[in-house]
Amino acid sequence: MSLSSGYGKPNQTLIHRFVWEFFKGPIPEGMTIDHKDGDKTNNRINNLQLMSGGENSRKGNRKLSDEKILELHSLIGSVEGNTIARQFGVSPQMVSNIKSGFRWNHLTGVK
Repeated sequence: MSLSSGYGKPNQTLIHRFVWEFFKGPIPEGMTIDHKDGDKTNNRINNLQLMSGGENSRKGNRKLSDEKILELHSLIGSVEGNTIARQFGVSPQMVSNIKSGFRWNHLTGVK
């Protein structure tokens, strides 16, 4: 989302961060905004929560069962990474980590 006062270059911000700051105020350094239900398109304030980056990362890791990892991995190469990320409620970086074998290689066999 772009915000502009009409003068100069517009500021870019993510919608969930804008919603949080509008209703709750500034986001403290080192903290991130999490979507409680995992749906990154649901930016209602009651679906957003403040948490540390580490907490958010651990939460993201718990979203994926072994079965989901294998399902996700089977789509790599035939479906675009951002589409897979949205479908499984994870980041594109997580999809890349699974594809490269950096994460869950014990399930996928990728080395």
